[in-house]
Amino acid sequence: MTLIRSVAFGTLALLLASCAAGPAPDHATAAPAQDPRMADVVALQSRIEAANSATLALDQWCESRDMAPASSVVADKLADDLITPSAEVAQQLAVPVSEQVVLRHVRLRCGNHVLSEARLWYVPSRMPAEIFTTLRTTDIAFGRAVGPLNFQRRSLGARRYYEGGVLPAVLFDQRAVLTLPDGRPLAYVQEDYLPGVLAD
Repeated sequence: MTLIRSVAFGTLALLLASCAAGPAPDHATAAPAQDPRMADVVALQSRIEAANSATLALDQWCESRDMAPASSVVADKLADDLITPSAEVAQQLAVPVSEQVVLRHVRLRCGNHVLSEARLWYVPSRMPAEIFTTLRTTDIAFGRAVGPLNFQRRSLGARRYYEGGVLPAVLFDQRAVLTLPDGRPLAYVQEDYLPGVLAD
């Protein structure tokens, strides 16, 4: 009788311990881990779309992630040429196709991080000569150079190419027109944002 009672108590103890521990985790239904880079891409894209200056938005982005000191975004020039605009560019800038504009093709960088590649067409006759000279002779970012003109940035659309997983060559792109306070377009920009913004 003592042996039977001991076995019964032992079985009861095991059952109580099992109930206290709760059900075993269901690994098959557990939610997959979120890609932390996705949240960063969405946050930066939203910030750029809402910003009046992509340069200043990138300055703040780099500083907040300790990628570089404040106001450190510079433009590495790939092209800087007077050209005859295409019909699309002339329409966006509200100039005749006979009027020459400047194509500024750059990579924006803070420190060693290449953030974006941008093609920017602007009308030199709509800015002071000293700003035009600065743009042609230095690596200053466009948004920083023309900041004193109090321009407004109007988004023309964006596309995101990264939805998690393997990083593509371009995370997302943006198109925008920068206009002067009197409503005249100053520049038309096409921007590709690169994995360097994630600072991995």
